[in-house]
Amino acid sequence: KASNFILRTLHTLLMGHMKNWFTIYLDIFRAFSNFDGRSTRLEMWNFLINNIIIGVILILLIGPFAWIFNVAVFIASIGLTVRRFHDVGLNGWFLIGLFIPILNLFFFAMLYFFKSNPETNKYGPNPYAA
Repeated sequence: KASNFILRTLHTLLMGHMKNWFTIYLDIFRAFSNFDGRSTRLEMWNFLINNIIIGVILILLIGPFAWIFNVAVFIASIGLTVRRFHDVGLNGWFLIGLFIPILNLFFFAMLYFFKSNPETNKYGPNPYAA
């Protein structure tokens, strides 16, 4: 039947994307100490959204012990943020700007909304081109 075909197709598409979504998230943790290369906006948004969801669930389930997850997230976010700065063509030391009030709003906007540098830069090839 046509309806079964449509449902199977939708299921395949959604499950394929969800698998990719969680693979990206786990890859960020695997590369926590990698400060080379580039990371995309998708990785930044993926990391933010998953951390919010997981953080809320952990707070509800284990309460004050959720800080352990926050430490792991903070460590992984350093490498991701440096790679994201590389992606827009900036040095990873711009990470320090995230700790400066008011100026940090510009840096966060840059990380989450600026497009990737379309060409290969000194930090590597465009991740979208791969």
